[in-house]
Amino acid sequence: MDIPEIKNEYAEKALWAKAIDWALLGIGVTFSVIGIIFFFAYNWADLHPFAKLGIMQALIILPVVGILIFKPVELVRRLILMGASLLVGVLFATFGQIYQTGANAYDFFLAWTVFIALWTMISNFAPLWLIFLTLVNVTIVLYIQQVGAELSFTATTVILFVVNTAAGLLFKYMQIRNLADVPNWIVKLTALAATTFLTTALSTGIFDHYKPAFYVALVLSLITYIAGTLYAFKSKSLYLLCLLYLSAIIVVASAIIRITDGVSEGTLLLVSLFIILSITFAISQLIKLNKSWNGISA
Repeated sequence: MDIPEIKNEYAEKALWAKAIDWALLGIGVTFSVIGIIFFFAYNWADLHPFAKLGIMQALIILPVVGILIFKPVELVRRLILMGASLLVGVLFATFGQIYQTGANAYDFFLAWTVFIALWTMISNFAPLWLIFLTLVNVTIVLYIQQVGAELSFTATTVILFVVNTAAGLLFKYMQIRNLADVPNWIVKLTALAATTFLTTALSTGIFDHYKPAFYVALVLSLITYIAGTLYAFKSKSLYLLCLLYLSAIIVVASAIIRITDGVSEGTLLLVSLFIILSITFAISQLIKLNKSWNGISA
C-alpha cells in the first residue's frame, strides 16, 4: 500500500508547551470556582447574608475591573471572563438560597444565561460559548417541564435539535467567514448534540404512537440527512458521515423493535444482526472513502 508522505504529522514541542499552559490555566480557573463554592458551603452558617452577597459580587466585579486596568494577555482575559460567568450562577444560587424566593429552577438558569450573554458575545472564547449553549439547553428543558407547557418528550427534543443545529450552523459560518476564532471541536460537539437530539426524537416518536412531533422530526431528519451527507462529501468529513450513519442505524433499529411489536428473543436477534451488519458495512465504506479522499491506494 502506497501512502503519500505526510509532513508535520506530530505537534512541535512549542505547541505542546502552549497547550499545557492553556490546560493548566483552565484547570486553575475551574478549581478556583469550585473552591469558592466549597468556601460558601462550609462557612454558610457563619456568614451574614450581606457578607455572602458582597463577597460574591466582589469576586465577579474585581477580576473584570482588573481586565480593564491591567489588560492581561488575551487568553487570561478570556479565562477570567469564563470564571466570572460561572460565578454569576453561584451568585444567583446564593441569592436564591438566602431569600428563598421560591422561583422555578428555569428562572435561575434563564437569569444566568441572560446576564452572561454579553460576555459570551465579546469573549471570542469557545469554552464560554459551550457553557452558554449548555445553559440555553437546560433553560429550555426546565421551562417546558416546570411551566407546564403541554409538550411531549419528542417535541422537546425536536426543539433542542433546532437550537443546537442553529448554533452549529452559526459556529460554522463564523469559522468560514473568519468572524471569530472558532475551533473545530466546538463545531463537532454541536453537531454531535444536534444529531443526538434528532435521533432521540425519532426513536421516541416511533414508540409514542407517531404523534405530530414525530412527523416534524421525520421531515427535519430527511432534510438533515440529505444536506448533511452532501456537505460531508463536499468537505470530506468522515466525522459527520459517522454521526449520520450511527443516527440512521439507531432509528432503523428502533423501527424494527416497534414493527415487531415488543422485545422478544427473535426481535433482539434480528436487531443485533442488523446492527452488526450495518456497522460492518458502514466501516468498510468509510475506510474506502478515507482512502480515496487521502489518495491512498489499496
